[in-house]
Amino acid sequence: MEPSQSAFFEELSMPREIAEIARDIASRFPSRVNPPLTAEDEAALTGRGLPIADEVLTLLRVFDGERPAVDSIFPHIRLLSSGGEVGIAWHLQVLLEGRRESALPVEFDTSGWSDAVRKVHFSRHWTPFISVENGDVWFVDHDPAESGTDGQIVLMNVGQGGDVVEVVAPSLRDLLDKLATNLSCEHKA
Repeated sequence: MEPSQSAFFEELSMPREIAEIARDIASRFPSRVNPPLTAEDEAALTGRGLPIADEVLTLLRVFDGERPAVDSIFPHIRLLSSGGEVGIAWHLQVLLEGRRESALPVEFDTSGWSDAVRKVHFSRHWTPFISVENGDVWFVDHDPAESGTDGQIVLMNVGQGGDVVEVVAPSLRDLLDKLATNLSCEHKA
């Protein structure tokens, strides 16, 4: 039986390294995570010509995302695996096929974009790692705009009503802390 999420997330909110947090997730929710990324899988993922954020590789080396057929650990979001139909490799392939790293046209509406994120179609330095039920993708951004922070976590929602691109946390560790705090508060209410 898996422990209560509230106790786990109260512990998780203490400052710790990403690998330590990932090991805790894997040990506390073993039925919800995939085995670690193999050396062959890592070579295939990194061999696609795009840099993969070290923070994301750290997570994948502990566990390769969440199992698709079980409840996700965090409500409404799923940590992506390296492969699979909607894994990191799939998102990278979509980006490679459909986008080039170029400035957005002047007529493109960027009113929903954070000033901390470069206004480009695609950056080789974005690594997607979370998929949200509504189609949002979250990525680590190692090529921010001047007002951004290297390693910031960006939420991208490309919808019919216009794109929304916003920074949700300054780093992956900070994001995990933010999620843990929110979940702890929800369970105490």
